[in-house]
Amino acid sequence: GCEIEGEGRHIEVRRGGQKLIQGIVFKGAATTSLVVRGGADPTSICQCTFTGNQRKRQASIATAKGSITRVKNSACVGNFATRGSCIVNSGYLEVINFTAEQNEGVPIVNAGGNMVVEGSTFQSNTRNRRSSVTAIQNIRE
Repeated sequence: GCEIEGEGRHIEVRRGGQKLIQGIVFKGAATTSLVVRGGADPTSICQCTFTGNQRKRQASIATAKGSITRVKNSACVGNFATRGSCIVNSGYLEVINFTAEQNEGVPIVNAGGNMVVEGSTFQSNTRNRRSSVTAIQNIRE
């Protein structure tokens, strides 16, 4: 597969046709690694790994209101964000066969969107490197 490494945003999905993002390692972002904007046609993120991404909120994936996103057979390992070390969802999100482990901060935050999670594993995720955290948190922004 391919690896995208660096502090800036790695991919931003906008309007125009369905998107398939597959087999990529997203590493070391200091801003949200992958953003799916509202109004974009359905976006599938498959067989991807997010690692070493750090930001106060939404380190790895952020989906906007009006977006449709499917994350399948992917992993989020060793990321940091107080809210959404793996995903912050404001649109419609399906998470299937996803692994979130060794992240600091709540792995998935549902920020007013709709979400389905199936067959996924959440383990060894912590808050402040000490206590465990809730795998999925619902908030209203």
